[in-house]
Amino acid sequence: MGISAGATAAITATAATTATAATTAAGTGNSGTALNGVLQYLHTRKGVAQVALFDKTTGQTYLASDGTDAQYTASIVKVDVLALWLWLYQSVPGSIPSNLPYSIQYLMRNMITMSDNVAATSLFYFSGGCNVLTQFDTLIPTHN
Repeated sequence: MGISAGATAAITATAATTATAATTAAGTGNSGTALNGVLQYLHTRKGVAQVALFDKTTGQTYLASDGTDAQYTASIVKVDVLALWLWLYQSVPGSIPSNLPYSIQYLMRNMITMSDNVAATSLFYFSGGCNVLTQFDTLIPTHN
């Protein structure tokens, strides 16, 4: 199972094109098939696209890029902000998302699906800002 060594080399090459990586990953098992679908989708988009896929079964991370510029993971904090809001509302009677105010749902949706920085910043400050997010992060068990 997984992507072959040759496909992994092609996929992790920083300057590999999406089309090349998608062709290389095709038919190489479950991870290759999943990554192939992602790469085919990215090939339809304009601009530089990058993706990272972590295979929990094998512990391997696959990277693909159709550009040579370094990309920074600034948007990863959006996942942390989303996790904080979901954690805050998991103890509220009802179920998520029905117990979330529409305004919060709207901001969450835009923050994640459109990488909306205004929505992320709003949710960050509405939740209490840096101190609250830092306190929340100490509750998350991490191994690294």
